[in-house]
Amino acid sequence: MIAIVLALGLIFSNAALVPVAFAAPPVMRADDGRGDYVRLFDQPCANDKVLALLKPEQRKQMRAGETMLSGKLHGNCWLFLPNGTVGILYEDGETGMVPSQLFRPEVGA
Repeated sequence: MIAIVLALGLIFSNAALVPVAFAAPPVMRADDGRGDYVRLFDQPCANDKVLALLKPEQRKQMRAGETMLSGKLHGNCWLFLPNGTVGILYEDGETGMVPSQLFRPEVGA
């Protein structure tokens, strides 16, 4: 199962935000093999609900993403964190972290 750690509300308010240096492919994916996954897109986040949760200076650093959990698709924005994880912020304000080494290029993306 993808290790998604929730209730980390401080990662976006206190963590140093790291500009993304995301080289090729346009879509990365971490999949648990049972239908849950996180997809990262190499494009700016345009999710107004998520962006409204961030300070203006943080918004430009966020990238677009989506997460499938228990059959439900969740929009999110993400960025790389200094500790080697991907920080995820969901529309409802929940946060998560996924180790960056779990992501692979998505085939056919």
